[in-house]
Amino acid sequence: MCYKPQDADKSIRGFEKFVKPVLKARFGTSKIYSTERHENELETEIDRNAGIDGVIVDADGWTFGYSSRVQFGTNYASFSIRRSRPSGKPTEWDKLNNPLQTKPSYHIHCFVDENEQAATVAIIETAELVKYVHEHLDQWCVTSDGEETFYYAPFAEVAAQIYRVVAGQVFEKKKAA
Repeated sequence: MCYKPQDADKSIRGFEKFVKPVLKARFGTSKIYSTERHENELETEIDRNAGIDGVIVDADGWTFGYSSRVQFGTNYASFSIRRSRPSGKPTEWDKLNNPLQTKPSYHIHCFVDENEQAATVAIIETAELVKYVHEHLDQWCVTSDGEETFYYAPFAEVAAQIYRVVAGQVFEKKKAA
């Protein structure tokens, strides 16, 4: 269930190719802003301190922060939230459990197939994901290098919207749980 984090540029390319079309279909907008490149101090602060990887402005003007993870290869069909890291710095889980902390509205997880021509993208409201993890604190795993741990929530057990992206086409699959 656990993975070793990918390089940032590859994840950004995967986000642009597979996640962005899903967000446009889901939220009816082309206004999707990423903080992943840390091009200014605000982007860096929002990403590092609040775990917000970007912002969506929907067709009605509502604004939502999102957290996203893009993985290549094995499709684990689950959301993951970092539980611990060797540095001891606060993790995503720590930030999500701080009642005063700004949080993303949505968590997005994308698994890109090995040939990089298709992907599965899942979206869940952060509150639903946190609730699930609190109820399943025994569901965690260690990365392949043994350095980090993650809580995980299988797509089939949570209220997620699942999409399949193939050759630029977005197909909504059944909603999980």
